[in-house]
Amino acid sequence: MGRLVSDAQDRPREASVAVSPGLNVAGVSLRGNSLLGEAFLWESIAARPGLVFSERLVAEDLKRLAETYADQGLPHAKVSAADFRLDDRGLYFVYRIEEGPPVTVEEVRFAGQRQTKLQTLKRLAGIREGMRFSRQPVEKARVRLVKSGLFRGVSQPGLSSGSGPGKETLVFRVEESSYNSLFGAVGYSRDDSRPDGWLTGRIDLAFSNLAGTGQQARVSWQRLSRENSRLSAEYSAPWIFRWDIGFREIGRASCRERV
Repeated sequence: MGRLVSDAQDRPREASVAVSPGLNVAGVSLRGNSLLGEAFLWESIAARPGLVFSERLVAEDLKRLAETYADQGLPHAKVSAADFRLDDRGLYFVYRIEEGPPVTVEEVRFAGQRQTKLQTLKRLAGIREGMRFSRQPVEKARVRLVKSGLFRGVSQPGLSSGSGPGKETLVFRVEESSYNSLFGAVGYSRDDSRPDGWLTGRIDLAFSNLAGTGQQARVSWQRLSRENSRLSAEYSAPWIFRWDIGFREIGRASCRERV
């Protein structure tokens, strides 16, 4: 028989369990868990006596068990299916668990950071240094970074060793965008009925990450005829002072020249 192995950061591998089609699960047990209780872990296990055995069934169990450990601050836990035994009732096997040490996030880093301030990135992510690692808050942090609109891409975060056992650095890899843009065309126009001319055209000026703080501003000017011109300005911020409340202000003005 083969062996299936999974951890919180890898897909199940060595998927080489060879069994006959339609073979039933006769028994499943857990070994190696001490930090998390067996009753709690069984909530993540779908394999039960009487179900038809499949590699997919086991692989999904392994993935859920590894994620359960990662949610409880144990991201290095490894779970494997082993000790397969067959009799006339069906297949018996064991989920072996190597729990690994609890992990505290000692530092949060952002590989690829160029213009955005570190404090802005940390506030966007919402991960506090010194917190116990948990998979779900880390995944939510990545989603918040993506939704901020400041980055072309944000990869799945990883852990690297810190200053001592159980202390690790959480690393997000970000690809920053080009934050400032200028678009427009301006010309000078005049007609024979008047001696003076006028500027005509359109200009759009956008700043998507002012001073690396995540604040955004846009100014737009347009004049397509001598009599009318339009100026608009927008400003937004991801939060106001210490409050995590977004802010947006829009101002518009029109000017009509008497002929």
